[in-house]
Amino acid sequence: MSRPVRHAKCKTSNNSKVLFKVKKLTNIAQQQAQTQAALQAQLHSQAAALQQFQAAIQNQAQSQQQTGAQLLAQLQSQTQSQKQSEAEFQVQLQAQAQRQAQAQAQLQEQIQTQKQAISDIGNATVSFNNSATEPAASRPSAFKAGMSLFELPVSPGDFLKIPFNLVRFDLDGEFDPAASTFIAKSAGVYLFNISIYFIANNNDAFRGGVSIFINGEPTTSTDSDTENYVQVPPVATAGTIVKNTVIVKLNAGDEVITTFNSNKAGVVVGTNPNTTFAATRFPSPA
Repeated sequence: MSRPVRHAKCKTSNNSKVLFKVKKLTNIAQQQAQTQAALQAQLHSQAAALQQFQAAIQNQAQSQQQTGAQLLAQLQSQTQSQKQSEAEFQVQLQAQAQRQAQAQAQLQEQIQTQKQAISDIGNATVSFNNSATEPAASRPSAFKAGMSLFELPVSPGDFLKIPFNLVRFDLDGEFDPAASTFIAKSAGVYLFNISIYFIANNNDAFRGGVSIFINGEPTTSTDSDTENYVQVPPVATAGTIVKNTVIVKLNAGDEVITTFNSNKAGVVVGTNPNTTFAATRFPSPA
């Protein structure tokens, strides 16, 4: 008698083992997936933190650059301000030195005048005034005048009449200080010399010149040697002497004035001994 076959039980056991392995593999796969997700989340968090750190570094670098630029701008501004202050102080010193020099020149002139007056005391002279009968052409003609005004403002482009109201000497009474005008008493050849001490504002470079007008008309190029001066900083002094020498032929009664012009604003220093207006007549026939 044969034994019965147990195939059904063996098959069930094999299926259970397979299911167990599948479940185990599934659990392992889920754990790996969770671990991978956790790693990815950690990587994302670290990447975000790194980006924030880099942004903070960039902001700090930009802030430092801005601070450095501001400090540099402040330093440059302070340096420029100091240079301007030094330049203004130098101009003030030069102006003060000029005023002192002018005062000293005036004092020296007064001392010389007093010495001359003292030396003339006791030297009596006898003279006869023949001006009423002496021909005008034979009498000497010469004068020199200055300014009592300390400063005369000058505007660019103007032909400014210079008010020479301080007569140093006038041999034949031909200069009118009230009108700053020379009126020739006799015809002849005259030499005029004009000297102006000019200071441009801010000690700027300037182009200036002096000229004479006869009866309201400027002298022509054939009658005068007009001298134009150009000053280019830096210069050692605060001012410049602008001169002109003119030789002209005048008729009796001709009126002569002098003018100054500059392309930059400034002042004519009237009390400076270099600001003068003078003339003389040559001993020649009219």
